[in-house]
Amino acid sequence: MKKLKYKVLGISRNPEESHRQASFLELFYDLCFVAAIAYGATELHHSLAEGHIVDGLISFVAVFFAVWWTWLNYTWYASAYDTDDIPFRIATLIQIIGALIIASGVKLAFKEFDFSIITIGYFVIRVSQIYLWIKSAYHDPERRGTSYRYAIGLALAMAGWVTMYFFNDWPLWAWLPMCLFELLVPFWAENKTPTPWHPHHMAERYGLFTIIVLGESIVAATQGLQLAINDTDINLVEFIPTICGGLLLLFSMWWIYFFKPSHPILEENKVPVLWGYGHFFIFASGTAVGAALVVAFEHVVHPDHLSDFQVGMFIGISVIIYLIMVWLLIWRHQIKSILLFGLTLFCALLIMVSLLTSYPVLCMGISTSLLVVFLELKERKGYWQNGTRRNTSE
Repeated sequence: MKKLKYKVLGISRNPEESHRQASFLELFYDLCFVAAIAYGATELHHSLAEGHIVDGLISFVAVFFAVWWTWLNYTWYASAYDTDDIPFRIATLIQIIGALIIASGVKLAFKEFDFSIITIGYFVIRVSQIYLWIKSAYHDPERRGTSYRYAIGLALAMAGWVTMYFFNDWPLWAWLPMCLFELLVPFWAENKTPTPWHPHHMAERYGLFTIIVLGESIVAATQGLQLAINDTDINLVEFIPTICGGLLLLFSMWWIYFFKPSHPILEENKVPVLWGYGHFFIFASGTAVGAALVVAFEHVVHPDHLSDFQVGMFIGISVIIYLIMVWLLIWRHQIKSILLFGLTLFCALLIMVSLLTSYPVLCMGISTSLLVVFLELKERKGYWQNGTRRNTSE
């Protein structure tokens, strides 16, 4: 049994370490973010169902940014400096507490665009993150400047959010620049001396979070179906097209993301920031699909609240964003083929055409499934030769 290290290690990890995998603490950390994601999806569903589309989407993006950004900061730090000592474990658990506080403030953020509770959780997480960067600065002289830049940038950003907290005002004109400042901190810090994150480890971490998002969408859709059935005498048969279409969509989204691995892109250091930041749209759209599927199930029971076109649009736009971002961040770097780009656009077109049918969800599920089938047929024939196929059992 490995003895827990009491001594503060703080040294960086080897970016070429073999068989680097997510730790049990990282997996626990991810699962604790499920609550915030679930609450965000639930509130988005309520907003869409009640017709508060614009307000709901703005609140969802704002809330999801807070969840995603805290997860991203920890994940990239841990890839470079997870030494598994006691201070690191305690700092991680403190961040989990902050994540749970954020989850408890999601409803208030949606209802009144009030981020006071979320800011408190954010502050708890940010204190832990700043401590970890100072700890790394002390123990890693080579990248001391980078660590201090992170600590200073995170502290300044937190000062801005705390100022908004004390004024109890969250205007978009202030919120958007603050988010931009947050996004610029890693650019400034990494420009000094890049941190030694691990390509395989980062690809795995993002893949695991994608699974969490899609799994949460399945849970949300299942709960929505159950509530819809309990709320009506409608026969279960009426739900079959939406059930089949929803499952085909979510299964295809999983298959599409893991069709090609991400670690070769990161190993060549191709656009790591674009890859990391761009996943916001993959994670957010995957979550939005689950919320929209709940609306679709409710639409079967109460068809007068929204039109078939509106319900299909919620799902269709989310799936198209997901599909385009997977091509942009992963596929185009792995497969230099105009055919793949054309297939992506054609699938997006089929999804839009599905909105004109009586069963849009089912038609969308069939469209994405056909894309998966075509990809696999070409893969078996060796058509996508300049890409590495992932072994999903690893």
